[in-house]
Amino acid sequence: MEEKEIKNLLFKECNLNKQEDLFTQKLKSGNNFTIIKKSGIEKIIAHLKIDVVIESHTTTKDHAAVKVIAMYNDYTVQSLGSANALNCLNKYYLEMAEKRAKSRAVLGVTKLGLCGFGNEEDVILPNKISSKKDVNEALNNIFD
Repeated sequence: MEEKEIKNLLFKECNLNKQEDLFTQKLKSGNNFTIIKKSGIEKIIAHLKIDVVIESHTTTKDHAAVKVIAMYNDYTVQSLGSANALNCLNKYYLEMAEKRAKSRAVLGVTKLGLCGFGNEEDVILPNKISSKKDVNEALNNIFD
């Protein structure tokens, strides 16, 4: 898919609003990284009639993980999302893990992930994270 076709699909057909549903940040490398927010992911799911199933989840006081399966046309993607004190700024770990897994699965099944779209933890997690300080340093190192 060409960039023009992707934008047409997202903005016209799926009714995404750039201010409400997307977040674009310039990386220090000079490239842009565009995050599709939860509202945008939900619009894509509804418009494209993507089947999304939460297959399993685990949760403790300090950690949550969710496995999601997304099916679109004849293509199926399984994805995981996790949240804990080191990668999440709020205490709603299960909800954040669900959002992350769902976002990844939808980006994968629609192949939007190949076109430069992602979610916030895909920017942060490639760096070594072992404390909240590391999260802040990773953000400072990645974004201008």
